Amino acid sequence: MKAIRKERAEAGLVMREICEPVCHSGEVKIKILLSSFCPTDLMIDRWTEWAAINITLPVTIGHEFVGEIVEVGEGVNNFMIGEIVSAEDRIPCFGCNTCNSGFPHLCPTQRHLGANFDGCCAQYLVIPANLLVSIPQGFPLEVAAFMSFWGIPVHAVTLSSLKGKRVLITGMGIMGMLAATTAAYYEPDGLVYLTKNRNDCKKLNGIQTLIADESNREELNSILGPHSFDLIISLGGGYLTFNKAVEILKENGEINLLSFGESCDPEWRAFSAKGIRINGISGRRIFQDWGNMLELVKKGIDIKKFVTHVMPYTDYERALEIVWEDPCAKVLLDWRT
Repeated sequence: MKAIRKERAEAGLVMREICEPVCHSGEVKIKILLSSFCPTDLMIDRWTEWAAINITLPVTIGHEFVGEIVEVGEGVNNFMIGEIVSAEDRIPCFGCNTCNSGFPHLCPTQRHLGANFDGCCAQYLVIPANLLVSIPQGFPLEVAAFMSFWGIPVHAVTLSSLKGKRVLITGMGIMGMLAATTAAYYEPDGLVYLTKNRNDCKKLNGIQTLIADESNREELNSILGPHSFDLIISLGGGYLTFNKAVEILKENGEINLLSFGESCDPEWRAFSAKGIRINGISGRRIFQDWGNMLELVKKGIDIKKFVTHVMPYTDYERALEIVWEDPCAKVLLDWRT
């Protein structure tokens, strides 16, 4: 079968012809229909410092996909051949104290699809059946292909109640736009999306977008004043610091944190005086956030509009270039041909 591989500790990926994976007990074999690239794949391609620490070579890359089950291993009774599925890309042990406490997405010994476990940028994938998510009939395959990615902002948004609250989301590109679009469905009293990327505004109709630019200083100061928000969902983006977040939050406010912008010396006294809480965001809650996404699509949320390209898998190098050049791009690889 064809597979996109990382074989050397240097920049670049290769397309290889390799043996199809063998399905064992407790596993399923999946024919990949669509896969998607995300920033993690860019880091693997360019062999960043993060990749050098976290990637086990050689490996087939990719962790976002939708596919069709073509074989089920012994003991798999809840999935069948022909079923359309996606899967959680974190592979926990399901046996440690963390997993048994209800937090398998934080398992300290977890493996990661496309990092230290052969991934989905291939014609076939074999994966443990207990990671699968069944995709309902009629569900858009283009959305199913990147639910693993969408699940991160869904986690960040749904970790807190938004109804009746003033909410600020900071981010940039596809991650931030997905978070803002998702948050709008949970009835906040006010929603502001803060970004450095002006192109983010184009697909966020009806959501107040604030551009983090020095030329926009007057509007920034007006909207980001002290005691302005109940909840900040920080997905990075390079503008909001910890201390600024503390300043603009109301008393008893919350921060759902994936990443801040520039580092600073935290003002812990102001933080504690306001009674602010921080909730760390890591991946998706298994399988709570998958259920949240399925329900959001059922209710009519339009996520498919964020897919910018669907390309033959043989054009993977160009696909990576597009993702690198445009943080608003969501590129899918089509493996059906």
